[in-house]
Amino acid sequence: MNFSSLYSFFDDMIPKKTLIHQPSGNSPREMAIVVHIYYIDVFYRDILPKISQLEYRCDIFISTRNRYVEKVFSALHQLKSDSLIIVKGVENTGFDMYPFTSIFATYYSDYKYICKIHTKKSEYDKNLEKWGEYLIQHMLGNNDIVYGILDIFIRNPGIGIIFPDTYPDVIPMLKWGSNYNQTLALLKRVGLNASIDKQDLIFPAGSMFWFRPDSLLPLFVSSIMKKEYVSNFLHPRDGTLAHAIERSILYIAQQRGYDFYVLPGHIDEKNL
Repeated sequence: MNFSSLYSFFDDMIPKKTLIHQPSGNSPREMAIVVHIYYIDVFYRDILPKISQLEYRCDIFISTRNRYVEKVFSALHQLKSDSLIIVKGVENTGFDMYPFTSIFATYYSDYKYICKIHTKKSEYDKNLEKWGEYLIQHMLGNNDIVYGILDIFIRNPGIGIIFPDTYPDVIPMLKWGSNYNQTLALLKRVGLNASIDKQDLIFPAGSMFWFRPDSLLPLFVSSIMKKEYVSNFLHPRDGTLAHAIERSILYIAQQRGYDFYVLPGHIDEKNL
């Protein structure tokens, strides 16, 4: 275990902080952004500037390592004081999926559209260095992109999930591997009898997407417990519950009667 991992391990041992900013007034928001922050540099570089320039009013839910809670809350409060802001310290477990499915799920029904992103780094493969930036740019790159995504939802009530086209260097890796049986078991557990084609695999690779809360309701009311997620200290790259959830998203939405839409991958990487 290196120094950074050791620091995170002890960070997990202390009581978790939660900071909340409640804006004045009671006007409801249609949109929320859910962010999991592990890499704080990615948050400041790629995510905070995009949230700050959003013209569309939204609420913001952040999960992060305990030591970052106050800094992240302060930065958001200065830029988005008209938004509900909740920043929670969480343990380093289940990647971005544990906080997404468990920490903030009770809030999702208050919104029509939610954007789920996280501070993705793929340090194990140089070809994937820009993967996280690519996904975030497609999701929140500017106001035109956000308005375009919302317009797709508004014009197509049957669309439940919207996500970027697969990053080119990830396409050869789109295989079930050790995730097929676990995904099938997860779907059955949340009460779905989905048929999975082993030869055909499509999902929001990188686990960043927009969604209607109703499209994923079975996932949010499931009885999945924190202890079922694998600790990130084990550095798992595949075959965990978090990976199964990522691959189950479209099947769950389909069983709920929703289709999905893939955003074209036309952004020039040189501008990332």
